[in-house]
Amino acid sequence: MNHRGQSIAPRRSGEITTHHAQGPRELWCWDITYCASAVRGQFYYLHMFGDVYNRKIVGYELNEAGSGDYAAELLQRCLLLRDASTGLW
Repeated sequence: MNHRGQSIAPRRSGEITTHHAQGPRELWCWDITYCASAVRGQFYYLHMFGDVYNRKIVGYELNEAGSGDYAAELLQRCLLLRDASTGLW
């Protein structure tokens, strides 16, 4: 409960990493969003993958639980659809 003073570790002043896509299907981003349900205290979880270049949604799924396993399965399906497509989503 006492004040600890200054931190011993020096401040890190580094360059912020950014990623740039030069074309479609090069760089994807993902997000998990909470969606309220009709039942108080219950939520649904929207897993979504999007293309950074053209801001299109690559794939999405609504689940009752927020799990990394669901996101991994969705990513596998998105990759299969990308490989099977002829250049169009």
